[in-house]
Amino acid sequence: MLNKIWTKVIYDQKLSLIFWNLILIGISLLIMSMYPSIKLSGDALDKAINSMPKEMVELFYGGEAQSITTPIGWLSMELYGLILPFALIIYGVTNGINAIAGEEKNGTLELLLTLPISRVRLASEKFFSLVLGLLIIIISFSTFIIIFKDLFDLEFEYILIVIAGIELFSLALVLSSIGFALGTSTGNKSISVGLTYTITIFSYLWNGLVGLVSGIENLNNISVFYYYSGLKYSSNRIDLVEFFCILLFSLLIVSLSIFIFNRRDIRTY
Repeated sequence: MLNKIWTKVIYDQKLSLIFWNLILIGISLLIMSMYPSIKLSGDALDKAINSMPKEMVELFYGGEAQSITTPIGWLSMELYGLILPFALIIYGVTNGINAIAGEEKNGTLELLLTLPISRVRLASEKFFSLVLGLLIIIISFSTFIIIFKDLFDLEFEYILIVIAGIELFSLALVLSSIGFALGTSTGNKSISVGLTYTITIFSYLWNGLVGLVSGIENLNNISVFYYYSGLKYSSNRIDLVEFFCILLFSLLIVSLSIFIFNRRDIRTY
């Protein structure tokens, strides 16, 4: 079972994956259970949200305003707007950087490189385990929401949750890939963490606030968050061109970092 690097990584992360799944399922359950009360008294919240500038709504709620008294509007505002995207980004970036740079900092990378496998295979399987971990978490809480949504009067087509899950995966993948690429190509965990989270925060703020600045309001498409649609009634299909562009970009920077890793000196401590 553990004769491959990626199976060993997933096995070693089993407790972490259980923790992440339980936490996100627990948060989902809490927010879902609040909906029946919000449905009865959410009109005042709708008015307050609709009175805010569009850019401020995108900044504080992670997307455009939707009626909070609808199932999709409630889940979008409270769950898919900020909590789930940033939880997955934290998981992906942390594990992406630790995949190689973390091992190098801890002094365990040299031991791994004594195994009869190439550096390319080592890094590739590490990245594959990262992608698999993201998918496990997304599939787990998405399945939970689909199965138990009717218990809390959340009526909507399950396909919307599936599409929102793919949107989450795309967003987390591209930022996790940046973290992995920086960690793998430089071997410096501290710099990789700082740069990746700087890119993430800047990208998020740029998407939310650039519309308020005259002259550059149309430049929010340079932010990765611009392409995250989240959970919407109107999002009933995947933009395949956008999805494959994100996938291609992620694979490109990861491949470049593995190429560099295969040729650079490994630091010793």
